[in-house]
Amino acid sequence: MTNKIELLKKDILEKKFGKKLHAGYDPDEVDYFFDKVIEWLDKISAAFQSEKNNSANLMSKITVLEKELASKDDYIKLLKTENDELKKDGYQNYRRNAEFTEIKNSVSNYADLSKKVEEMNKMLKKITQK
Repeated sequence: MTNKIELLKKDILEKKFGKKLHAGYDPDEVDYFFDKVIEWLDKISAAFQSEKNNSANLMSKITVLEKELASKDDYIKLLKTENDELKKDGYQNYRRNAEFTEIKNSVSNYADLSKKVEEMNKMLKKITQK
């Protein structure tokens, strides 16, 4: 767009009009008008270039943010996987703990039974000795 504006400005500056002898526009007023048109084109060109630069900067920021988002998505997936594994491990640990408690109770019951058997043996011995 900038090149087109520059070409347009050049065409305006180099434009020559034929002179009429009696009627027509004042050449000084026409030159003044064209000078104002060129100033306006310069402002439009500068504004366009500024917006183009802003757009490029914003696109660059969008690219960076998209990469960050993708990275965070990957991290979230990793955390979900770890969470699922921890849940699985937690369930397995819960089952192991339940089995351990069962074994502990069995051992405790066995110890109690052993003591009772020993007591009964002692009682039996006393009874048989009499």
